[in-house]
Amino acid sequence: MMVRTRLTMPLVLMVLALQPALPGAQLPQSQPAPVLSSRPFELAWTLDGVKGGVAGDAKTGLIYSVASGGAEVIESDLAGTIRRRIPLTPSPGMRPIGILRLAHFAAQPTLLAFGVWTASVRAFALDGKELWSYPNPAEPSTGIDDVNVVDLDGDGTDEVIIGFNGSTGVHVIDSTGRLTWQSTSIGNVWFVSGGDVLGTGRAQVVTTSAAGGVHVFSDNGAERKDIRPTFYAHMVRAGRIPETARTATIVAGGTVGEVTTLAALSGSGVMQWSLRLPSTHNSAVATAWLAPTKPWLAVSTREGAVHVVDVLRGVIIGSMGSPEPRVEVGWSGSEPDGSPLLLVAGGGTLTAYRVVAGTR
Repeated sequence: MMVRTRLTMPLVLMVLALQPALPGAQLPQSQPAPVLSSRPFELAWTLDGVKGGVAGDAKTGLIYSVASGGAEVIESDLAGTIRRRIPLTPSPGMRPIGILRLAHFAAQPTLLAFGVWTASVRAFALDGKELWSYPNPAEPSTGIDDVNVVDLDGDGTDEVIIGFNGSTGVHVIDSTGRLTWQSTSIGNVWFVSGGDVLGTGRAQVVTTSAAGGVHVFSDNGAERKDIRPTFYAHMVRAGRIPETARTATIVAGGTVGEVTTLAALSGSGVMQWSLRLPSTHNSAVATAWLAPTKPWLAVSTREGAVHVVDVLRGVIIGSMGSPEPRVEVGWSGSEPDGSPLLLVAGGGTLTAYRVVAGTR
């Protein structure tokens, strides 16, 4: 395992125009936008021996990634230095993990490990001890599509949102792995997220589904509001943009024909902007994460491209290709200048970049 450091790296920059759109209106044609920078990203460091599954802790600045083999997690700092390796102690018969999420349960960081279409998500303490799994691996499961965390009741402890493939729907569990509520009114819950998009003072659960829309559930799951963008929505993320905003913004991604589109939506479904991602053949969104301290969205597509979008303006800051067919993206905590590092995991390597264009 080693860390390699360089100053810059040639990148392929692709930029699209911002075109306003309203819910139900025809999606506008994209136009070339001004180039924001010829070098939007600066290579900070690379870490070898990483399978994927990257998750950054905005509170501590520590970064967690799944080591090759999927049996341990690597903890590294903002400089790319390995602090420790965390061997996992899973239940018998557990498959190697591939994807990580980081939750804060009573202020204690906890790793959530799962894989796409695996039967359950498992929680691990930072010493590698397994705390619980949900659902029980012995129970039938249609497989997991996505996992996310949000503090729904405002008590300072995250709840875990699980989107299942098939008819199992969306489940919300507490920090002990106990079911809080579930809804089987939607199926194929591709992406899950959460935030106070309605301005009620409590976060809501926000998902997509096989219906191609965005669904906003109340914090207790008793109510559901449906938003139908002008495209088939597959991905969704929610967050306060900027962090001082009264309500959270929904960022949805989906397809119009063979073109992938991103759009920012209010909780009432008003479209603030939309843009189309450049693609060659398969640009469907694979992973997407909002930065913790900047109005940036990192997106990776199934063709291996990575894009960073300014969510306030609805423009692409920069894009780069990858030799891998699929990579995962994430964000670290903030460096001294207040900006997080863009994290890209795939092909046995975790790479960290500084976003040097469009900073605020």
